[in-house]
Amino acid sequence: MKRHYLLTYVFIGIAILSAIIFYMSTDRLTYSKSLNNESDLVTIRFSSSWAGLDSKAAYLERVIAAFEEENPGIRIMNESMYGEDFLFTLKADFASGNGPDVFGVWPGSDLDLLIENGMVADLKEVLDQDETWSSNFDSSIFEFMDQGDHIYSIPFEVIYEGLYYNKDLFEDFEVDIPYDYESLLEAVRAFKKKGIIPIAYNMTPEGSFIYQNIVVQLAGVEGTENPLKNGQVEDGYIEAMYKMRELYQMGAFPRNALNFDDASRNMLFIDKRAAMIVQGSWFNSGALDESVGLIPFPMKDDKYVIYGIGNGNFHMNQNTYDDPVKKQAALKFLKYLTSESGRRIFNESPSFIGTRTSEDDDYLKVQGLKLIEDADYLVKPPDHFINRTFWENVLIKDFPAMLEGEISPEEIFDKLHDYQEED
Repeated sequence: MKRHYLLTYVFIGIAILSAIIFYMSTDRLTYSKSLNNESDLVTIRFSSSWAGLDSKAAYLERVIAAFEEENPGIRIMNESMYGEDFLFTLKADFASGNGPDVFGVWPGSDLDLLIENGMVADLKEVLDQDETWSSNFDSSIFEFMDQGDHIYSIPFEVIYEGLYYNKDLFEDFEVDIPYDYESLLEAVRAFKKKGIIPIAYNMTPEGSFIYQNIVVQLAGVEGTENPLKNGQVEDGYIEAMYKMRELYQMGAFPRNALNFDDASRNMLFIDKRAAMIVQGSWFNSGALDESVGLIPFPMKDDKYVIYGIGNGNFHMNQNTYDDPVKKQAALKFLKYLTSESGRRIFNESPSFIGTRTSEDDDYLKVQGLKLIEDADYLVKPPDHFINRTFWENVLIKDFPAMLEGEISPEEIFDKLHDYQEED
């Protein structure tokens, strides 16, 4: 009997020991497979300005999550940054040889420099070979970008700029909506008397959109896109500064415009403390409703509207393109990001206008598309044609002194020659 119990205990012990060994070996195998799976992952670094307070940040995260779910072997490291830090960090990363694999940045001198230095891949061959992908874009948008025989940029989003105005304030105070510069000055005087800030403005790069819109009205397409010729700065860039000084001296802007950040400036308009603001399509949000109107900046009869490619302008690092493994993963993500699936997600944002636009019932999008359609001339943003370092470190920083009359517009633009080659 004792022998029987002893054998039973032995068998039980063996069974328990076997179970433990089996469990440990299975666990080790699972852990080992996990390590192998981790090592098989391809990580793609992505950077854009769609982060933080940007209206498209949450939609970008949704696109990345959907992509990773469909592609478990690829991980997207989203390094996007909000505000002025984005461009500085992007340029610093490329300068150190550590640029992101896929990135979004608007056209301009900074992107041109990256392309000239061989840091951006030419994706024309890929687009030509993948008709499903290339058919996702309006072909005219590539012509608008003027990339020659190359395609470095995949334009996914267009932008416009114009004068947003609070219709209810104009109605309540019986002020006429401006249609030219003189009627704009009349509106400024009327709102100033009523204690309403006429135009929400601050002295930052984003605040300069009003200046850019005045430039476009005065310089036209040719003058805007060729700011420096034969050693002379285009008159429109100079005259627009004098118009800004006139508005400033009339009290058109907030008294502490120098101390306002961009979010505070926007809230002046959203909260109805300011009657007007010059902004772009990225300004559209749920905070704006049908009490907001949108018109070309009022200067003269011809309607010049700033129109161009937005931050949703995507690229691939040349080093990534030269890496067979990362190239395929990065291309897969870039194609998904700019696919119809990605477009459907981003299109939920009031501030997103795709380069292939479908019917939309969003009030502000409809107003923006009408602004573009009714324009006599579509002009690319002036800051695409001026060296970005000069724009931010000289022009914007000298604006307060220029508005106060301490420095002339001509003196500011005399410094442009040190930053920009003539066309």
